[in-house]
Amino acid sequence: MEAAQNDDNAVEESQNSGIAAPSAPEQHLSKNAKKKLLKQQKYEAKKAEKKAQAKEHKKKEAERKRKEWEETLASVTEEERSKLIESRRSLRKERMEKRSDEREKKIERLTTAKQSGQNIVIDLEFSHLMSPPEINSLVQQQVDAKHHRFAHQKEKAKSRKMDGQDEVFGGGSILMIIVVGALLLFLPLTMGAVQPPPLFSLLAIPVFLLVVFIFLSRASTHA
Repeated sequence: MEAAQNDDNAVEESQNSGIAAPSAPEQHLSKNAKKKLLKQQKYEAKKAEKKAQAKEHKKKEAERKRKEWEETLASVTEEERSKLIESRRSLRKERMEKRSDEREKKIERLTTAKQSGQNIVIDLEFSHLMSPPEINSLVQQQVDAKHHRFAHQKEKAKSRKMDGQDEVFGGGSILMIIVVGALLLFLPLTMGAVQPPPLFSLLAIPVFLLVVFIFLSRASTHA
């Protein structure tokens, strides 16, 4: 008796709040499913109420702007009125052209994505069981995954580029430069202090040019 009275109260409360009472198939749902359904119905009712309020606000705002425009035209001369009307037409034309360009760019972007994008089909047959916040969350997850994949590819390309630079500036090139530098430093000592400097210069210059040539050749190969 008490359970039946509680069910009647729940139905009456849902009717008072603008939410439809559960139908016959919904009576067989579990307790959690009923709670989720009631929450969804409340969300839909609140969403419809907000939409109606936004529509009413938009209507009032348009009426206010129309009255202001009429008052502005009534308070100026005929010449100024013509200029204001022409200026408003120009602004409206610019807005329409901008909106048209944005629409064309969007169509072009979507067409390109359709032709050369990822050929992935996401089955959302369960969407009728999801609430709008859950659907928005799922869409956001897909967008975040795409951004993460793009960032990973960009980081990977950057890493490969740095590895190529390491190959150019590392390994044999650095070792060769060290050996040649050591020879250039200790060659005067091995030749003796009385050896004339011009001979050392004649030996150092071609060796240095050879090292530069080898280094540039390796750099152009890895470019």
